[in-house]
Amino acid sequence: MFFILNVLFLGKVTFPVEVMIGCYSNRVITARGDIVRLQIQGVGKMGAMSEPLILGIESTCDETGVALVRGGKLLADCTATSMDEHARYGGIIPEIASRAHLESFLPTLQAACEQAGVALSEVDAIACAAGPGLVGSLTVGISAAKALALALDKPLYGVNHVIGHLAVDALVEGEFNPPFIGLICSGGHSNLVLVRDLARDITELGGTLDDAAGEAFDKVGRLLNTPYPGGPHVDRLAQAGDKEAIRFPRGLAAGKDKERHRYDFSFSGLKTAVARYIEGLEAAGESINRENICAGFSEAVNDSLTKKAVQAAQDFDCREIVVGGGFSANSRLRELLAQRAESAGITVRIPPIRFCTDNGAQIAALGEALVKAGMPPSPTDFGPDSQMALTQIYMAPSHNDTEKSQTASNNAQGKRAETESIYRKVKENMAKSFDQMRPEFEKAAEKAADRIKPLVEQGREYAEETLEKARPYMDQAAEKSKEYVEQVAEKARPYVLKARPYMEQAAEKGKEYAEETMEKARPYMEQAASKSKEYAEQAVEKGREYAKQAQQRLQERSQARKTDSNEPSVTVEPPDDVEPKS
Repeated sequence: MFFILNVLFLGKVTFPVEVMIGCYSNRVITARGDIVRLQIQGVGKMGAMSEPLILGIESTCDETGVALVRGGKLLADCTATSMDEHARYGGIIPEIASRAHLESFLPTLQAACEQAGVALSEVDAIACAAGPGLVGSLTVGISAAKALALALDKPLYGVNHVIGHLAVDALVEGEFNPPFIGLICSGGHSNLVLVRDLARDITELGGTLDDAAGEAFDKVGRLLNTPYPGGPHVDRLAQAGDKEAIRFPRGLAAGKDKERHRYDFSFSGLKTAVARYIEGLEAAGESINRENICAGFSEAVNDSLTKKAVQAAQDFDCREIVVGGGFSANSRLRELLAQRAESAGITVRIPPIRFCTDNGAQIAALGEALVKAGMPPSPTDFGPDSQMALTQIYMAPSHNDTEKSQTASNNAQGKRAETESIYRKVKENMAKSFDQMRPEFEKAAEKAADRIKPLVEQGREYAEETLEKARPYMDQAAEKSKEYVEQVAEKARPYVLKARPYMEQAAEKGKEYAEETMEKARPYMEQAASKSKEYAEQAVEKGREYAKQAQQRLQERSQARKTDSNEPSVTVEPPDDVEPKS
């Protein structure tokens, strides 16, 4: 089986995984020698052995998660994270994330099996994240899941990662009581959904029109120069501040928006208001109280989230609100939602902090819900969906897909063809992801050119206009100069004739003085030349330093613009062999 994993994963025959990769306590040591942090969560009590064993695989962003669930009980939950690799860049780098998934999946899988005390052969069904998320990261997880499903001959479910954030709470507090309101809030999502059946019926009520809550927190963190990611740091600062000191605006709170965007959110304007507030303090030379700024900002975000969540529960007669996603770890969100829900007679379910970030447990939990509901497995040829809709719970098969799967399971030749098809699909998906990236870079370059071109044209027009206006004055000046020269020459002619003998004598005498002076000055001139060369070398070195500093500042600004506008930045490195002009 590991042989099949390696061939399908890497596209070539490799050494057994035991030779390639080792797993030691909380570290994953890859073939390259890199160390990836591995978090192994607590293990629940094993359910009845008659219950199906579900393997969950998470790989939407920078966490590689593998979990095992049986009978609503979490047996193992292991997560390898590459967060440390991305921190120095101030954001997730998709290529680094994909590579980290490739290198950490097998040891994470091995760790989960050992922690649960089960063999892979005991797995009854496999679930993996099919979207939304980064295309490259999703492709790695889906490829691994398909390889396992083929090797073990087990059904595979490609599930919605975001819905998994809600499903994971079933592993903590037991079965849900539908219908209920789901509040999903993370770095990429801020949504309200109505859940009538977790496996069959989910309706999206509303979502953010711009920034997600977690994204807004990270951006405010950058404004206040907190480490990456900024969200947890802003939350800690907010806890120490006065939430009443600064009142920032609530998005979509105007009368015209209360019904039109009843269940929608908007945090981009709020983030801008914080930025303008900070700029005003800096311009006035006043001190910046980071704690009060964070407290006021946090209150504005959580006021909107909690108020609309409770409103949705009342509108649809739901007695339960389930919260999921990375931002559900926010302390003020938990506090304020509990207060408002209790006043309205509504129960709030928020999973423990360890389940707020991406993990394999959420995928296994949703997979188990689908298996219990008797839902058919996903088709074998599904691919990653980076924009997977919240109403799509999983990659459900069509009638033709079901027949095809049944035929393949009974035919060894079909299985071999199926394996080849999956491998080809993986390669196509990877190529497609790079093709999708290329237009973005081209678009960024074109946008930069479009911005510069008007300035160049404008400068040319100004130059031509200035030259045209100045031409008459230049011609007049030239003519006047010629006239003055002729007049001076005519008046000076008699004096020149008289002075000629003295001029010749002076020239001769000057020649003597010049030769004598040159001889005396030669040592000083040689010394000055040497000193000038030294100063020139220093100037070149200093110029090179200034050029590098300027390039660094340019890259920082480009990265800031990329993060704020979600546009790709273009980095230009100067060649090492070109020296700045002195």
